[in-house]
This record gives sequence, structure tokens and C-alpha cells, in this order.
Amino acid sequence: YFARKPLGNGLFKRALALLFVLFSTVLHAEQADYEKFRAEAEKFYVDGSFAKANELYLKAHEMELPKEDARWVDFRLADTLWRSQAATQTADTTKYEKAQQQLEKLIRDIQRVEDHDRVWVEVQESLGDFFWTRRNNQNWGQSWTHYQPALDWWAGAREIELARKRYLKIVWTI
Repeated sequence: YFARKPLGNGLFKRALALLFVLFSTVLHAEQADYEKFRAEAEKFYVDGSFAKANELYLKAHEMELPKEDARWVDFRLADTLWRSQAATQTADTTKYEKAQQQLEKLIRDIQRVEDHDRVWVEVQESLGDFFWTRRNNQNWGQSWTHYQPALDWWAGAREIELARKRYLKIVWTI
């Protein structure tokens, strides 16, 4: 039918507009869901409930997110994975190895200083903690290679109060 009788220009434009509205509605709803997941997950994170935060970030990981939000979710998945594992008594290192690989992947290709963003510094701090704060694994040499750039980044951050708080948190952890 369409091969013999093409759609009118006006009908085609209305169909495109309808598709755009539907797509925008779905994206907006998914972004609202993500914000809800993130707020709840961050509350669990602050409370030290890393396994619960990880569960919520797993749900968020399935969503279609903007690149920056997707990077944050990838970071939090790896970070909460190793932190929740550290709270257990298991000798299995599989989750630690997976988390370390995921965290290192997030910073591996970022070479230019101007590309160092909030996710980058959070990953650096997480890796510093990974090597320094885990039970039976206080590796100062490895942890310092991540703490030092994180401290430098926070020392030059524009948000003074947040930077001060985060800088001191690293110092007290060390």
C-alpha cells in the first residue's frame, strides 16, 4: 500500500513528532527513576550498606542513561562491590578482582588533566581505599599511587567546603 501511495508530508511530520514525544516521555520517566534509585542508593552508601546500594545501582545500570550518569553507575557498582565484599569473612577474591578491574578501566584511558572529573577522583579514592583499608591487605605503595592524585584534585577543586571535607577524609583514612 505504501509503495503505491506514499504518506503525505504532513502525516509523516506528525508521525515523527509523535515518536519524538513518546521517546522524550520514556527518557524523562527513566531519568526520574534513575534519580530516585541514585538518591536511595547514596543513602545506603552513606550508611555503609554497600550491598543494598549495589543492588540499586544494578537496577540503574539496566537503564538508558546519559554518558556521565552511566559512568557514575559503573563506578558505584565496582566501588560498592568491593566494599560489600570487604564486610564479609570470605576468602574468595573473585569480587575483589572484578571490582579492581572495573575501577582501573574507568581511569585507564584518561590521560589529560582537564579530563579528570568527579568520577575520576572518586575512582582514585576508591582504589586507594581498596589497597589500604581492606582487612589483611594494607599495601601503602599501591594505595598512595591513588591517594596522591585524589588529594591533588581535591586541593584544586572549586567547591571549597566539599573539597575540604573530602581531602580531610582521605587524610584521616591514611
